[in-house]
Amino acid sequence: MKELRRSLLIIVPLVLAFAASGCSRASAGSGFGPRLAVTLRFAGAVDPKYYYYILIRNAPDNEGLNPTNGPIPVLSAAAGNGFATDLHTGAGTAAFTDFVLFGGGGQPTSSGYGLYHVQGYLHADVNTATFILSSQPDVAVHPGNGDNSLTFELSLDRLRPAAGECQASVPNDCPTAKFLNINVVATTVLSVDPHNFDPRKFVDAFGDQSAGVGSGSINAVVTVDTSRLGQVYQSSATAGGPFYEPDNDTYPNLNDQAIELVAWQIQVKQ
Repeated sequence: MKELRRSLLIIVPLVLAFAASGCSRASAGSGFGPRLAVTLRFAGAVDPKYYYYILIRNAPDNEGLNPTNGPIPVLSAAAGNGFATDLHTGAGTAAFTDFVLFGGGGQPTSSGYGLYHVQGYLHADVNTATFILSSQPDVAVHPGNGDNSLTFELSLDRLRPAAGECQASVPNDCPTAKFLNINVVATTVLSVDPHNFDPRKFVDAFGDQSAGVGSGSINAVVTVDTSRLGQVYQSSATAGGPFYEPDNDTYPNLNDQAIELVAWQIQVKQ
């Protein structure tokens, strides 16, 4: 099944505050330089059995604010990694290069969040089902019992290509993490069988999932310019507005408040 998608960009100068009562905040890593600070809020308490992905495509610098690809969720029965696929199939580059995962039954890290790197980086033949645990966020807030938010900070330095994945002598072959194409995918189960739809699978992501497949607004990929330190990107509660993030819009219908994304914020900070 192919779905039409669109990529949107918004820059909002307001900081959205989230409560984190009952959470434990811990320094988790040793990255350096500017960080990507992410906070997600759900309608219900975060369930560690479910999968919460923050998907990042470290885009070629020459793409700027006009990305050729980006990550979108796997909505139904599909082959591959079972959680994300390409915004634009046949774009010639991978949909994402890295992702942070919370949940999935637990991550093998002290923070509970894992940072994974897709092996092969951006090249067209990259298999996004082949990835390795590379580290964890530099600061992470582990949700306590009943908490509905996920918060972490990730050094941009951690998004560098692995040795041998690009050629520094070739222009734009080694992105500098200046432009990041980002989406969030929260899902109850992974879907990896292309012949059988799992009725337990429900999904939410950036955008209005209730709009339906083919609407053009079911997903939004945000492009973050990391050179703009202090810049805040955030969801909108205004219907029809950029990055509108409505309530009760999990796909294919409302099933579990734990994956119902109701608000999000991304900031580039020093």
